[in-house]
Amino acid sequence: MKSQVLGNTLLTLGCNETTAVAIVNIWTTESAALIHKLRHRLLGTPQILTNSAWQILLTMGNGSTSSSSVPTASLELTLSTNPDNSIPSTIENTNRNLTLDFTNNQLLTFLENMDTIQSQLDSLS
Repeated sequence: MKSQVLGNTLLTLGCNETTAVAIVNIWTTESAALIHKLRHRLLGTPQILTNSAWQILLTMGNGSTSSSSVPTASLELTLSTNPDNSIPSTIENTNRNLTLDFTNNQLLTFLENMDTIQSQLDSLS
């Protein structure tokens, strides 16, 4: 956030000018360090994605059916709690596998949503 916008917002919200100027001065000098710290901080969950794997599944036929089925993408995510001991915890480090199966349309929607989330995160910096 630009300093001038922050100052105007504070004044609009009812801060007196002295307080707004003090906050803007602190923001101007300390914002880069704060943003750096926030980028390296876990938000919302103590689980971290530590590995991923994918495969395409296609059943060509079985005993009751000879027609081809719809291809399915299978995505396996490995989530770890506190893999580098950066979070004080009484729980041991554990891995949890999460498997997601997608049809073609579901996979495209998922990837579009991930791109949207990434764009939103990028715009925060």
